[in-house]
Amino acid sequence: MFGTVLGFFVLTLPLAFILGVVAVILGIMGMRKAKQIATGRGLALTGIITGAVGIVAVILWVVAFGALVSGAGEVFDDDFFEEFEEFEEFDDFDDDF
Repeated sequence: MFGTVLGFFVLTLPLAFILGVVAVILGIMGMRKAKQIATGRGLALTGIITGAVGIVAVILWVVAFGALVSGAGEVFDDDFFEEFEEFEEFDDFDDDF
């Protein structure tokens, strides 16, 4: 299950970044076109804003995930796993149901 979720995020993050860049580019092109025909400026601006928000969100997600992974060794030290093994002794609780 974890591998599937991780695979989903690994595949969708580059796609989200690429689509964000495409949205910004098409929004800029739409703004140029809107100046010529005097309509559609709001939709072009929406494309630029949503594309930029998407790019920033992907960058923040990658930074947060990198910080989480790099700090994971400090959180899950030997003491954590020793305490976890103590709780495994009470695993017989599931057998009653």
